Amino acid sequence: MPAADAEGLVATALAAGYRHFDTAAMYGNETGVARGISSRLDAGTGSGGSGELFPSLTREDVFITTKVWNDHHGYDATLRAFDDSMVNLGLDYVDMYLIHWPCPRRGLFPDTYRALETLYREGRVRAIGVSNFQAVHLDRLLQSAEVVPAVNQIEPASLAAAGGTAQQARGTGHPDGSVEPAGPRPGAG
Repeated sequence: MPAADAEGLVATALAAGYRHFDTAAMYGNETGVARGISSRLDAGTGSGGSGELFPSLTREDVFITTKVWNDHHGYDATLRAFDDSMVNLGLDYVDMYLIHWPCPRRGLFPDTYRALETLYREGRVRAIGVSNFQAVHLDRLLQSAEVVPAVNQIEPASLAAAGGTAQQARGTGHPDGSVEPAGPRPGAG
């Protein structure tokens, strides 16, 4: 969803009671998500779509997840991508930072995850994890990881195409979660 659409949708969602927002550098809407959130933070008491009053929100009331995209795998590239996301989001920290895809042929996801661990230790992220990883990727990651991923986020529509990826991940004891896009998929008619 474009940044301009994300701004209004996020502001409306906050007014309706939503508190978790999932974005990614690849979506190109981090700035819109940021504007939508900032329009509601510390704005005082207002009314939602139902006309009911809602209290002002603080940054701690909102949970923000963003992700590093495939073209920024590797330790240094991931740290730079994170800094770019922080500028786009206008935040000092994110609640969760994920590797968007493992890109196993490139073989960089362990180094990418090491950068996430650095950000976690520095307090710039509250939790770290992965997205769209299969059990084999998780097993490889855990050979060198110092921090166990908080989640393996998998889009429900991808589960059937992945041929049981979530079941495989569950069998290894790795946590999994799911998300569903709020807007149209890029390239979808």
